[in-house]
Amino acid sequence: MADIERTGSDRMEAAVDLHINIIRDCFVEYQGTRALLEEEGIIPQGTQWPERYESVSWESGLFLFSLKRTRPPGARGARKLWEAVDWWALCCFLVAPPMNCFDLAIKRKAEELAEAIYRNSEHGHAEWKEHWRRWSLAMNDQAFQDFKVKIPCLVPQNRGSRRVAP
Repeated sequence: MADIERTGSDRMEAAVDLHINIIRDCFVEYQGTRALLEEEGIIPQGTQWPERYESVSWESGLFLFSLKRTRPPGARGARKLWEAVDWWALCCFLVAPPMNCFDLAIKRKAEELAEAIYRNSEHGHAEWKEHWRRWSLAMNDQAFQDFKVKIPCLVPQNRGSRRVAP
Protein backbone atom coordinates (compact mmCIF):
# COMPACT_ATOMS: atom_id res chain seq x y z
CA MET A 1 0.00 0.00 0.00
CA ALA A 2 2.89 2.34 0.75
CA ASP A 3 4.06 2.09 -2.87
CA ILE A 4 0.64 3.11 -4.17
CA GLU A 5 0.48 6.07 -1.81
CA ARG A 6 3.93 7.20 -2.97
CA THR A 7 2.98 7.10 -6.66
CA GLY A 8 0.51 9.95 -6.24
CA SER A 9 -3.24 10.39 -6.20
CA ASP A 10 -3.49 10.39 -10.00
CA ARG A 11 -2.66 6.68 -10.08
CA MET A 12 -5.15 5.79 -7.35
CA GLU A 13 -7.96 7.72 -9.06
CA ALA A 14 -7.76 5.26 -11.94
CA ALA A 15 -8.48 2.46 -9.47
CA VAL A 16 -11.78 3.73 -8.06
CA ASP A 17 -14.07 2.19 -10.68
CA LEU A 18 -14.95 -1.45 -11.21
CA HIS A 19 -13.02 -2.86 -14.17
CA ILE A 20 -14.74 -5.59 -16.21
CA ASN A 21 -12.61 -7.58 -18.67
CA ILE A 22 -14.34 -9.99 -21.05
CA ILE A 23 -11.79 -12.45 -22.37
CA ARG A 24 -13.03 -13.61 -25.79
CA ASP A 25 -16.01 -15.76 -24.75
CA CYS A 26 -13.86 -17.70 -22.26
CA PHE A 27 -14.35 -15.89 -18.97
CA VAL A 28 -15.15 -12.57 -17.35
CA GLU A 29 -12.89 -10.87 -14.81
CA TYR A 30 -14.10 -8.17 -12.44
CA GLN A 31 -11.43 -6.05 -10.74
CA GLY A 32 -12.06 -3.60 -7.95
CA THR A 33 -12.11 -2.96 -4.25
CA ARG A 34 -13.99 -5.23 -1.88
CA ALA A 35 -16.72 -2.60 -1.53
CA LEU A 36 -17.12 -2.30 -5.32
CA LEU A 37 -17.40 -6.06 -5.81
CA GLU A 38 -19.87 -6.44 -2.94
CA GLU A 39 -21.91 -3.46 -4.15
CA GLU A 40 -22.16 -5.06 -7.58
CA GLY A 41 -23.82 -8.08 -5.95
CA ILE A 42 -21.44 -10.64 -7.43
CA ILE A 43 -19.91 -11.80 -4.15
CA PRO A 44 -22.19 -14.07 -2.07
CA GLN A 45 -22.97 -13.03 1.49
CA GLY A 46 -20.63 -14.66 4.00
CA THR A 47 -17.79 -15.22 1.53
CA GLN A 48 -14.50 -15.75 3.36
CA TRP A 49 -12.11 -13.28 1.72
CA PRO A 50 -8.64 -14.75 1.08
CA GLU A 51 -5.54 -13.62 2.95
CA ARG A 52 -2.46 -12.32 1.18
CA TYR A 53 -1.99 -14.26 -2.10
CA GLU A 54 -4.49 -17.06 -1.49
CA SER A 55 -7.60 -17.52 -3.60
CA VAL A 56 -11.14 -18.68 -2.87
CA SER A 57 -13.31 -20.57 -5.37
CA TRP A 58 -16.96 -21.58 -5.46
CA GLU A 59 -19.59 -22.82 -7.90
CA SER A 60 -22.99 -21.26 -8.41
CA GLY A 61 -25.35 -22.58 -11.05
CA LEU A 62 -23.50 -22.83 -14.36
CA PHE A 63 -20.52 -20.77 -13.18
CA LEU A 64 -17.24 -21.30 -11.35
CA PHE A 65 -15.90 -18.23 -9.51
CA SER A 66 -12.37 -17.54 -8.30
CA LEU A 67 -11.52 -14.59 -6.04
CA LYS A 68 -7.96 -13.43 -5.40
CA ARG A 69 -6.00 -10.28 -4.56
CA THR A 70 -4.29 -8.70 -7.56
CA ARG A 71 -2.04 -5.76 -8.35
CA PRO A 72 -4.05 -2.55 -8.78
CA PRO A 73 -3.74 -0.59 -12.02
CA GLY A 74 -0.70 1.66 -11.88
CA ALA A 75 0.88 -0.12 -8.90
CA ARG A 76 4.59 -0.72 -9.15
CA GLY A 77 7.14 -2.56 -7.16
CA ALA A 78 7.51 -5.94 -5.56
CA ARG A 79 4.53 -8.20 -4.93
CA LYS A 80 5.14 -7.90 -1.19
CA LEU A 81 4.19 -4.18 -1.33
CA TRP A 82 0.62 -4.86 -2.42
CA GLU A 83 -0.16 -8.03 -0.46
CA ALA A 84 -2.55 -6.09 1.81
CA VAL A 85 -3.99 -3.68 -0.80
CA ASP A 86 -7.76 -3.71 -1.22
CA TRP A 87 -7.83 -4.63 -4.93
CA TRP A 88 -9.37 -7.92 -6.02
CA ALA A 89 -9.95 -9.97 -9.16
CA LEU A 90 -13.06 -12.12 -9.46
CA CYS A 91 -12.92 -14.52 -12.43
CA CYS A 92 -16.12 -16.13 -13.68
CA PHE A 93 -15.97 -19.25 -15.91
CA LEU A 94 -18.72 -21.43 -17.34
CA VAL A 95 -18.54 -24.83 -15.60
CA ALA A 96 -19.40 -26.74 -18.78
CA PRO A 97 -19.10 -24.35 -21.72
CA PRO A 98 -20.73 -25.46 -24.98
CA MET A 99 -17.33 -25.05 -26.65
CA ASN A 100 -13.84 -24.38 -25.42
CA CYS A 101 -12.07 -21.11 -26.22
CA PHE A 102 -10.15 -22.60 -29.14
CA ASP A 103 -13.32 -23.99 -30.74
CA LEU A 104 -14.98 -20.58 -30.39
CA ALA A 105 -11.97 -18.84 -31.94
CA ILE A 106 -11.97 -21.30 -34.87
CA LYS A 107 -15.72 -20.83 -35.36
CA ARG A 108 -15.35 -17.03 -35.31
CA LYS A 109 -12.49 -17.10 -37.82
CA ALA A 110 -14.44 -19.49 -40.08
CA GLU A 111 -17.35 -17.03 -40.05
CA GLU A 112 -14.99 -14.14 -40.87
CA LEU A 113 -13.47 -16.14 -43.72
CA ALA A 114 -16.91 -17.03 -45.09
CA GLU A 115 -17.87 -13.34 -45.01
CA ALA A 116 -14.66 -12.34 -46.82
CA ILE A 117 -15.23 -15.01 -49.47
CA TYR A 118 -18.82 -13.77 -49.97
CA ARG A 119 -17.68 -10.14 -50.27
CA ASN A 120 -15.18 -11.23 -52.93
CA SER A 121 -17.83 -13.17 -54.87
CA GLU A 122 -19.97 -11.91 -57.74
CA HIS A 123 -22.95 -11.45 -55.40
CA GLY A 124 -20.79 -9.63 -52.84
CA HIS A 125 -19.44 -7.23 -55.45
CA ALA A 126 -22.98 -6.57 -56.75
CA GLU A 127 -24.20 -5.90 -53.21
CA TRP A 128 -21.33 -3.47 -52.58
CA LYS A 129 -21.95 -1.64 -55.88
CA GLU A 130 -25.65 -1.27 -55.01
CA HIS A 131 -24.76 0.06 -51.57
CA TRP A 132 -22.32 2.55 -53.13
CA ARG A 133 -24.94 3.65 -55.69
CA ARG A 134 -27.49 4.34 -52.94
CA TRP A 135 -24.93 6.20 -50.82
CA SER A 136 -23.92 8.34 -53.81
CA LEU A 137 -27.57 9.17 -54.58
CA ALA A 138 -28.15 10.21 -50.95
CA MET A 139 -25.03 12.39 -50.90
CA ASN A 140 -26.15 14.15 -54.11
CA ASP A 141 -29.79 14.57 -52.99
CA GLN A 142 -29.94 18.24 -51.97
CA ALA A 143 -33.32 17.88 -50.21
CA PHE A 144 -31.92 15.07 -48.05
CA GLN A 145 -28.75 17.03 -47.26
CA ASP A 146 -30.85 20.09 -46.27
CA PHE A 147 -32.91 17.83 -43.99
CA LYS A 148 -29.76 16.40 -42.35
CA VAL A 149 -28.47 19.86 -41.52
CA LYS A 150 -31.61 20.49 -39.42
CA ILE A 151 -30.86 17.51 -37.15
CA PRO A 152 -28.53 18.53 -34.29
CA CYS A 153 -25.23 16.62 -34.09
CA LEU A 154 -25.86 14.67 -37.31
CA VAL A 155 -23.74 16.88 -39.53
CA PRO A 156 -20.52 18.30 -38.04
CA GLN A 157 -20.56 22.07 -37.76
CA ASN A 158 -17.98 23.97 -39.77
CA ARG A 159 -16.11 25.97 -37.17
CA GLY A 160 -14.16 27.87 -39.77
CA SER A 161 -10.62 29.04 -39.33
CA ARG A 162 -9.58 31.34 -36.56
CA ARG A 163 -8.29 34.72 -37.50
CA VAL A 164 -4.74 35.39 -36.59
CA ALA A 165 -4.29 38.78 -34.93
CA PRO A 166 -2.12 41.10 -37.01
